[in-house]
Amino acid sequence: MELGGWAVCESLRCTTEAIRTLLTVYALSQVRGGAVGLSSATTRHHSSSILRRMGGRPLRANGVEVASYYDAQYACEMELLSFDSESPNQRYSGWISDCREVLYHVPVVLGAPTNTCASDLLRLHVAIGGHSERVMQPAELAEAER
Repeated sequence: MELGGWAVCESLRCTTEAIRTLLTVYALSQVRGGAVGLSSATTRHHSSSILRRMGGRPLRANGVEVASYYDAQYACEMELLSFDSESPNQRYSGWISDCREVLYHVPVVLGAPTNTCASDLLRLHVAIGGHSERVMQPAELAEAER
């Protein structure tokens, strides 16, 4: 998978919510059988160093680390990092386990015809161990929120 284009809104930067986003991707990848991710990360706001502490590793090709590069469009230095869902930083294994457990109980809300991505989300929900009674139609969700 490619983990590019992520941005955290300013109000959530430097909070645990930013970290929880990445940990949940680790958890979802593990639930789905494992994944290897690639990401380009800026050094400007220390994103690349934060991601390395979370388990990202410099991308290697033929045993050689791929060098960072300057992105003229964004005027910053970028690093290419790789992630293996099966080997995050062990410091976060408890949090990833918690995220994995939450994923099993997340309700899936169907609001679109079955020939759209909603049916794909339902299949994903069932594949990760979700139960059909956790699938709600929009009207049921509105009622449940009351």
